[in-house]
Amino acid sequence: SAGRVGPARRSPAQPRRRSASAASADAADAAVAAGFEFVNTGGSDSLIGAGRAASDPQHRVLFSRAAPSDLQRDQPSEGRRPRLANPRSPIQYPLMPIPLGLSPSFGFGDRMGLATPGHVEAMRRAGEGIDPIFPQQSIREMARTSRSPEQVMREALAGARSAGWTGRMGADADHLKTPEDVDHTAAVGFTFFTIDPSGQVDQHADDYPADVVRARYKIGPPAPWLEDYVGRSVKLPTGTTIEFDELTCQRAAVKYGRAISAAVELAGHIRQVCDARGQGFEIELSVDETEQPTTLAEHYIIADQCLRGGMKLVSLAPRYIGDFEKGVDYKGDIAALERSLQDHAAIAEQLGPYKLSLHSGSDKLSMYPAFARATRGRFHVKTAGTSYLEALRVAARHEPALFRRIVAFARDRYDTD
Repeated sequence: SAGRVGPARRSPAQPRRRSASAASADAADAAVAAGFEFVNTGGSDSLIGAGRAASDPQHRVLFSRAAPSDLQRDQPSEGRRPRLANPRSPIQYPLMPIPLGLSPSFGFGDRMGLATPGHVEAMRRAGEGIDPIFPQQSIREMARTSRSPEQVMREALAGARSAGWTGRMGADADHLKTPEDVDHTAAVGFTFFTIDPSGQVDQHADDYPADVVRARYKIGPPAPWLEDYVGRSVKLPTGTTIEFDELTCQRAAVKYGRAISAAVELAGHIRQVCDARGQGFEIELSVDETEQPTTLAEHYIIADQCLRGGMKLVSLAPRYIGDFEKGVDYKGDIAALERSLQDHAAIAEQLGPYKLSLHSGSDKLSMYPAFARATRGRFHVKTAGTSYLEALRVAARHEPALFRRIVAFARDRYDTD
């Protein structure tokens, strides 16, 4: 990764920053209004991200559990929680992650806590017009790398600040499955919540013959919405017509019925938690982890039901046609993919609008232009593999013994993972 990580040296001309202590959100606001640039919260998590100082991007302040001994240091130490910086200060800190809305966005997924300066450099070189998501990690990845949501957030913000990033950014709590996942990530300021109901999807539904689909629909959970679609035809601006015959709708109910209910329920919890915190949020729905591509009828039903259920849907990740493997280019017919993407994008425009999202997006270089064209710039791309593979390249060159240990460990885990 390009860039460097570590404390920036303070110029002799830079003044010491003024510090204050705060025992409440009101006190934190008062400290900001008075021009204090560092607020010691005395260990209170409830003050980090609380009050006007954190909710209004125009009031920037660095919150911390404990004031550092040297306020001249530009890099947060382990005990400090970077949030926002005071515009009065000559030293600028990263902005608090915010909802990015429908603007094109790119998630980088730094699994090690070291790659964000390189991601910032990538944005400088090729990211004009795109908003980045630097803090991005799934609960599964955090568990496997022994990192906490707080650590992911802290290291990504510190890396962005050390590289001089001053633009907008989001923060993606990826592959959320439980209310506890939401609670832990919302508490440290994540704003982009990716719901993953894949555990509730019937992965075999596409292969069921018609009689099995009908039987499973009868014994499955109720799908009162089914009659809203049976017999309908939806003409898309692309010229494609979606036909909702009874078997198509029943198969969608068998395959995704439980997943839709689980997603809407978790979205309600996200809204409740974030509203209680006075925290902005947006939701992405991931339905890409299936063996078969998401049909247009399935996309329409899933998105329509989630929106009717009150989900604040900003993007949806279907399973597209072709093969998607992490860290390698797209495998498939690009022309056919672009036609399919245009249809999916037309549904997103008609029902939302919301963005289309590309998961396992690392190194899909051949399809990025088609994705941008088909969505007309209303897209999100989620990556993680590239920076980790580059880190492995560094390990192979400079610490071959470590690289061999990693390879041996990966081979031992292959059958399981």
